[in-house]
Amino acid sequence: MRAHPIALLALLGPLPLAAQPARPVTVVVCVAGDPAPEALAARALEPGLGGARVEVVGDAHCPTAEHVGRFHVEGGRARFRLQAPGGVVLHRAVAGLTSAAQPLTELAAAGQLSTFGVQLYGLLLEA
Repeated sequence: MRAHPIALLALLGPLPLAAQPARPVTVVVCVAGDPAPEALAARALEPGLGGARVEVVGDAHCPTAEHVGRFHVEGGRARFRLQAPGGVVLHRAVAGLTSAAQPLTELAAAGQLSTFGVQLYGLLLEA
């Protein structure tokens, strides 16, 4: 029987970020809707992110100095864009998401939050 890769990641636990800076990485996720309901889902992402912290803010308060992530719908498909402080910008399609208003809550309700967490961790390693 072949093990599922996500199950293996869950068994291994969080892996440290390869080039982790002296201070912990914070990923600021900017959302179009109310950020308050997203906070619980954001906390659920953190254990699998190798020490990275997730903060959710509204678009009007989106910073530029941290790792900034934004959800958007493009061509009928939901996507996530991560911009790292060094200027690296990465994009990924997000399965199970239909809008960008309350993305983390929507992913949690669809049972896809852990899948997105694996994607986000990969983006952090790549950035």
